[in-house]
Amino acid sequence: MQWFIYIGIGFIFISGLMVGAWITGEQQRGNFYSENKSERPLKRKISTVALILGLISFGVAYLIHKF
Repeated sequence: MQWFIYIGIGFIFISGLMVGAWITGEQQRGNFYSENKSERPLKRKISTVALILGLISFGVAYLIHKF
């Protein structure tokens, strides 16, 4: 069960990195204008997939704990 929690935390962290949730507004603004427009959809897709995998992992850990 603990492995699923660690995996979930890892995926949530990766999702936050891709979205830019762990940086300040100035850094995010600088990153936004310095990256290519073609990279943005890829980053969003990776972030969404990582978030979904993280939530699934937390759900599995919950089900293991519950039953």
